[in-house]
Amino acid sequence: MGQNQEMSINHKIAIVGLGANFKKNIDGILCIFRDKKLIFVDKNPNAGSPFVKSINHEDFIGLKDFQDYKIVLTSYNIDDFIKIYNKYSNNIFILKYNINYNCVINVLKFDEVKLFQQDEPVYKTDRNVFITGTTSGIGLELSNYLLEREYTVYGLSRSNQNIIHPKYHHIKVDLCNVDKYDCIWNELPKNLNSIYLNAGVSIYEEDYLNFDATIAINIFKINTIANILLIKGLVLHEKVGKETSIVYSKTNLQNSIKQAIYSSSKVAFENYIEEFAMSQKSVYKNVYKIDPGWLKTKMGGSDAPNSVGGIVPAFLLPLLSNVHTKMISINAVDFSKNSITECFKRLKLLEVF
Repeated sequence: MGQNQEMSINHKIAIVGLGANFKKNIDGILCIFRDKKLIFVDKNPNAGSPFVKSINHEDFIGLKDFQDYKIVLTSYNIDDFIKIYNKYSNNIFILKYNINYNCVINVLKFDEVKLFQQDEPVYKTDRNVFITGTTSGIGLELSNYLLEREYTVYGLSRSNQNIIHPKYHHIKVDLCNVDKYDCIWNELPKNLNSIYLNAGVSIYEEDYLNFDATIAINIFKINTIANILLIKGLVLHEKVGKETSIVYSKTNLQNSIKQAIYSSSKVAFENYIEEFAMSQKSVYKNVYKIDPGWLKTKMGGSDAPNSVGGIVPAFLLPLLSNVHTKMISINAVDFSKNSITECFKRLKLLEVF
């Protein structure tokens, strides 16, 4: 774990705005800032930890020794924090996360130029997109959104066609039937813009031992094996080019025992696609893991706090040509309800720092 040498000089550190992510990042923070006087600054002072004094933004700025603190910003919502702190003379730093943005690994000097000289999003010229699971949920919403913007969508589901549009091409395949996959390659053009692997199934059981074996096997067939075989077939049949983005959805349901089988199947594919991306990083440009969060869908139920429409902008980022990170992990809720330009800006900040 590296550490910025300039940061080690000062013993007063203010960690700004980790909020709900504070608990899962506290170990990394305490390791990096060992033996330093820490303050956690957030609009919700109760979001901190017994190890770190919590304070809100106004009270922090009002401290007598405020100017003695180094301000360390979190990666998300950097622009919001800059509006609060940029007018002060304190040195500003930013936390550096690992590739999945779930662990703090370093702290870097903040470069204001990198914030304000961001380029604008540029869309890839090819407008052919392949989406699985277009019957409902994210697949359906994303398909309709792209069709309205003149993209050609090749949608796959086991149900009959439910989208009527001249630029929509339906591929009816039950992903459990692997011997039927040949018809998929015959329908698709070469070098797709993006591939969205959204299809997924689950079961809901209070007891993780109370499930039917056949159902569990089918969950792994669709959520894991089918996606692996789709990647293999798409590559071998040249549907994936150097500019093609490969996107898969993985909702973090690790704390829900009702979703234990679903989560296990998703983790299995996640491990595969990460190995694929690392081994093929010189060939394929972008692999995106997008966590859509808890959504109001058939799977998520009506009690979910977020709508599918609100997180669609995060799913547009793979359509861009000027994103250069090989593997990108995105929590869609952090990008929700923003324009594609704003989402791109936030993504570029994560990429730069």
